[in-house]
Amino acid sequence: MASQATTQTQAQATDGVMQKQLRALLLERKQLMDSSSDRAELLMTAGRMEFVEYAQLKKAALLAGINLCNTKQERIEIHMEVVKLSIQVSENVERMAESGRASSQEWHDAKLARLEAEIALLQERLK
Repeated sequence: MASQATTQTQAQATDGVMQKQLRALLLERKQLMDSSSDRAELLMTAGRMEFVEYAQLKKAALLAGINLCNTKQERIEIHMEVVKLSIQVSENVERMAESGRASSQEWHDAKLARLEAEIALLQERLK
């Protein structure tokens, strides 16, 4: 019986170490994504990157934070930011399509991304 308890304690300790390693990796990924997003924002502001390209990096940076959230409310707030960004992209691509600078497929993809973001937000709220 003591051997079983020791094995269980060792397994819990190993799980704790792996959880710390996972959190460290997730945090490193989030920091790198934020850095990429910040650089992209500077490029966009300087006119060297389109808003849609920046938005893709910003969305990835936001979503990289989902696994670092401690509460449902934190996850909902991230999803709300993604929805807001997706709406901006959809509107931007729609204007570009109207002026011939984006294809109907690009507009379709932007609309689909917006719908996916809204679905993810509602799914999180329903959890």
